Amino acid sequence: MLDNVDYKILDLLKENSRLSYAEIGRMIGLSRVAVRSRVEGMVRQGVIEKFTVLVNGDFLGKRLSVFMEVEVESPLIQEAGRHLASRPEVAVVYEMTGSSALHVHVFAPSVLALQNFIEKEVYTLRGLRSVRTHILTRRYKSDLSTRV
Repeated sequence: MLDNVDYKILDLLKENSRLSYAEIGRMIGLSRVAVRSRVEGMVRQGVIEKFTVLVNGDFLGKRLSVFMEVEVESPLIQEAGRHLASRPEVAVVYEMTGSSALHVHVFAPSVLALQNFIEKEVYTLRGLRSVRTHILTRRYKSDLSTRV
């Protein structure tokens, strides 16, 4: 069970995961050791799943950010999801409610690369029913962590 101090630590880490335990401790009035203990506890409990860095795809030559809804026959949705998740171009794969749909977030360097990905990796999926593709034109918010 999380308390208010844990929520404060999580908020600080979500804004800057590079903060040291000592810096967090100074900000919320705890010792470095107490912060470390709480963070390690949240990792053990599965509250914190991963520490990571968010990279701007433009600097890696991946200028297209593409969201796809891929509808697959129900019995084959897990197979399709695992296949798409194995591809390096794919950042996110979620199974959605409703029709047997997968939400897929793809990063591609060009329209040609996106076309190749769709033709070779999506259109060849067994049980494919439909594909809807949306290219991101502007980002207003991108926060994949759960707000606490």
